[in-house]
Amino acid sequence: MNVTPTLKTLPSEVMILIMRSISSPIDLQSAINASPVIFQHYLAHRSFIMAPTIHRIKTSYSAMEFGNHLTQITRTLPYRLLGRPMVAREADGVLVYVMSLHDRPCYTNWETHLPLICELYRQRGEADHLMTEYSMEAWNGSLLYAQELRLELDPASEWHPDFDRPLVLSERETYGLERGFLLYESWRLDMYSGGWNDSNGLSAFKDYASWRILARPWASFGTGIRVPLRDSRYLKSILAFVFDKFRSFVHLVSQQCWKDPSKPPTMSCSENNQASEFLHRTEDQDLRFILSLCLRGYAVLQNLRQMTKEELPSYVLSSYLEFANHDAWLCSSPESEEKGRVDRRLSSRLKIRFGDLGDLRDPLTRGYYFWDESRKSAIFGLGSWYTA
Repeated sequence: MNVTPTLKTLPSEVMILIMRSISSPIDLQSAINASPVIFQHYLAHRSFIMAPTIHRIKTSYSAMEFGNHLTQITRTLPYRLLGRPMVAREADGVLVYVMSLHDRPCYTNWETHLPLICELYRQRGEADHLMTEYSMEAWNGSLLYAQELRLELDPASEWHPDFDRPLVLSERETYGLERGFLLYESWRLDMYSGGWNDSNGLSAFKDYASWRILARPWASFGTGIRVPLRDSRYLKSILAFVFDKFRSFVHLVSQQCWKDPSKPPTMSCSENNQASEFLHRTEDQDLRFILSLCLRGYAVLQNLRQMTKEELPSYVLSSYLEFANHDAWLCSSPESEEKGRVDRRLSSRLKIRFGDLGDLRDPLTRGYYFWDESRKSAIFGLGSWYTA
């Protein structure tokens, strides 16, 4: 049904009120794309129309230390919207710097750009999903760990009924989870757009998965600035969670392929070759491949969950082929020996950091660093001698 004639008869004030009442900027963008009349009104009254949406986006995050949140939010926009931001490039043997996309005016003045506003809206939705999923799994892990610990120390102790109630996050806990998500998003961006580092050489721009992680200590990597230890723990916790989820999918595809490695179901001849290379990957390659998937973000993880049994293996195998080809190209470069050394160090760090995920003794598994001190005291009741 063509509603354009009807829209033309509406007073301008009514059109503006209708657009202001649309809660989702994505829906508003669809309406603008579908109607020249709406588009004309949007251009004429953009700031007024978008004011409620911008206010909702800004107030959707915790008010605690909001300046930190806003910095991380705007840093993530270039990667989310355009893919890999521009970085230094080599021309005639000289590194020529180009402006990183996140330094462009449109990103610092994102409130006037509907596509950026839509991306922030999507990002908020991803944050909500991740925070809900992570907090529930971590909370259940904390309760299981506390129960094991209590039974070990005092078999006669009783389970507190408060622990059976629904989890309600405090403002501080909500802030920590949001901070962890946004730092994870910034880490992904920084992997593609980090600056020059003389100690790393040109490979810093070739192999982000290895070099960029080693370019900074764990306490500050991915943020562009040195962050407090608390923020570092938030980042590690979220990254560990996403890493473990991607690892589950990768290993699930491995199991499916091993059932019949000569002819994985629904795969073409070329995919059979991909499967063979995938199945014979080393442990180091497995860890670095999973890390490369983490760079794609939580939204990709959500999409993997919706894939069919045929789509999931195809996605994982094609992603691994891309990773392996990139790896082979770097190994053939003049810096191959140094790259191999760096990759071994990276794999070692990944094993140490993420090797025991799922073990409740690992504080990252049970979200220990996000919980308020009062909540931890209530759960464990172990006195000041207890440490994570």
